[in-house]
Amino acid sequence: MKSAAARFRVLPLDALAEADLLTNQDTGLHAKTTPAELGACDAFVTHSWQDDGAAKFESLGAWAKKFVVEERSPTIWLDKASIDQGDIDANLAALPIFLSACKELLVLSGVTYPTRLWCVMELFTFLRMGGNRERMNVVELGGVEGRAALARFDASKAQCFLKRDREKLLAVIEAGFGDLKPFNKIVRGILAERRVEMVKMAVGATTFVAKLEHKRKAAAEVRYEVHQDEGAASQKMAVMSCDPVVPAAEGQLILSDDV
Repeated sequence: MKSAAARFRVLPLDALAEADLLTNQDTGLHAKTTPAELGACDAFVTHSWQDDGAAKFESLGAWAKKFVVEERSPTIWLDKASIDQGDIDANLAALPIFLSACKELLVLSGVTYPTRLWCVMELFTFLRMGGNRERMNVVELGGVEGRAALARFDASKAQCFLKRDREKLLAVIEAGFGDLKPFNKIVRGILAERRVEMVKMAVGATTFVAKLEHKRKAAAEVRYEVHQDEGAASQKMAVMSCDPVVPAAEGQLILSDDV
């Protein structure tokens, strides 16, 4: 626990460039990370390096907009930036700590995401820790093809770069669920549910913004009409004040044009 906490490092999102997500090779990101207290990281980013890096970068930018009101750049836990990927045993042991130390699980799910075993392992760990579904933010990158890939999710078909890593990770999952089939069913269900929920939230937010814009325009129109009415009234008063008045009989007001 102490060792994992000591190795917990986060990356400010504004230190990430699109080029960093185009390859899993070292691009100097680790040097841009900073030590952080457990629980202080905004999101644990789970993704596949084989998916579109530009699309992932764009999605992260969209996700970060909610932090504008706080006037700060969010922090993320990103694999090649935050850990030494050459030591799988240490990383595997610390994964629960790293996941629990982040406020949400940000799933950047492209076409290859369900086929990468490390991604599967991160989902497994999140679920085994009793991760709250509201803490899972699923962002689809692959459109129809990506949704179909999620629907076909099967941990037994997921791959690792190294065969020994694959065998070790699958053994951990099987030990936790007894069989991969229940795990597959749970993951498919949660990802599908969260996707629908996120879409509804996005639609709701769009509708809310549209309503605010409608109210703003309506208020602007009312202010314009009031201004026009006030202007007309002022103009009428000005005309009346310019008309000379001549003496008249008691109780009668006669304008000069009537004389």
